[in-house]
Formats: sequence, C-alpha cells, structure tokens
Amino acid sequence: MITIQIEKTAFEIPGSWDEVTVEQYQQMVNHAGDMDPVRLLSILTKLDFEALNNCEIPGFIEQVVPVLLWIREPIELVKLPRKTHITIEGKTIPVIADPGTERIGQKLKLTKDIAAAEGTPNGMAVLIPKVVANYYAPHLKEDKKWDEKDVDRLEIACRQMKLVEAAPEANFFLLGYIKYSPGKKSGSMSSRQESKLKQV
Repeated sequence: MITIQIEKTAFEIPGSWDEVTVEQYQQMVNHAGDMDPVRLLSILTKLDFEALNNCEIPGFIEQVVPVLLWIREPIELVKLPRKTHITIEGKTIPVIADPGTERIGQKLKLTKDIAAAEGTPNGMAVLIPKVVANYYAPHLKEDKKWDEKDVDRLEIACRQMKLVEAAPEANFFLLGYIKYSPGKKSGSMSSRQESKLKQV
C-alpha cells in the first residue's frame, strides 16, 4: 500500500492490482468511460469525487499521479491463478476443489446471476462477489447448509476481498458452470464459450 496525504489526512491506497479490492474494481469498471486521476483517487480513498476535485493538493500531478500509473497495465482476470486458501470475513478456508459436487440451490442461483449479468458492460465485475458468496457461504457455517439469505449477506463481505483472490474463484465456478451445463460435454469448452466468459 502507498500512503498519500490529502489536506493533512493520510490515506493508504493500492500500489498495484494485487492490493485492489473487488469493490474498488467494480467502481473502476463502472467509471471506465470517465476515468481520470481524480476519479481513480476518489475510488481508492472513498472520498467524494466532487469534494476531492475541489481539494488543494500541493503537487498533485508530481506526487499523486505517478503512484497511480499501475492502472495503465490492464489486469487479465481469467489468467489469475487460484490460491490454495481464501479468507472471507476473517476466516481462512481451503478453496473448493470440485464445483460439480456443490448444492443444487447454488447452481440455480448461479444460473440466475449469469443471466442477469449477461450482455451488461460490467457483468464480470458484478458476478465476482456474487459467485464467491454463493459457493463459500455454506463452508463458513457449522451446519454447512446453503441458504440464499446467507449468500446475500456474505456478498457484502466478498466485495472487500482482494480482487486477485476473489476473481480466480469466480472464474473457477463460472468455468465449472459451462462445463457442467446440460448439453455440454464434460471437460469441453468452445472458444465461443471462453470468449463469452471473458465478456460477462
């Protein structure tokens, strides 16, 4: 993390994609058409954009802009490697090995979430916390039961996860969804389906 000072208040902001949260990434995608250094700084500090635009930051161009240059290197979410463990709400658990062994309710919810996101410009950004919450909610409970109410609550926590940790998990389950969809040969995925996943 990098510390910057804005009107006598110190803020820690990501110094690379490795430190960006899912929520920050979602906002970056939402503002892709009007992104500039002030907008990016607003997203990373949670300061109001208009208020930040009117702040006096001595040497803004010289001091702040250089620490934001990592944004120029695009991140390829589908190429991020999975971890062996993930941390959600302070609990570290092993990653799920096989999406085909999970619950029917999870698969039905994933189908609805994909349908809602398909064709939207920020589909993948929206899906990441939804998919992770959907599949890991029961693994954080003692009874291991899946309940959609738990998923909705956990989605909020999943937005605070690091993007590089959450995105590979979402990719894993989305690819598993394609693999196990009715009419698909197990283990096969066309280039059209891969392209579709990247665009979701």
